[in-house]
Amino acid sequence: MGEMRKLDVTLSEELISDIDRAIRSGDYSGRDDVIDEALHLWRKRREEEVERLRALIQEGLDSGEPIEGNFDPEDIHRRGMERMKRERAA
Repeated sequence: MGEMRKLDVTLSEELISDIDRAIRSGDYSGRDDVIDEALHLWRKRREEEVERLRALIQEGLDSGEPIEGNFDPEDIHRRGMERMKRERAA
């Protein structure tokens, strides 16, 4: 994991209560463990998102030559945002 450094963070009372509750329940031995796991999960989710985007780019490249027609970037953006919302809700 490399060199360890101390980092001070400010969290809401709600998050601190959640962390402390997880420690009291025995799920974690300390606050550092909770934050460490949260950051590992965040990193994993980001890496998965990058891979998903790479796959979508490759799908576009593999789909063949572009078809000429009406190009509406606003419509493409709107449909893309709707698709992301649907996928995240699933």
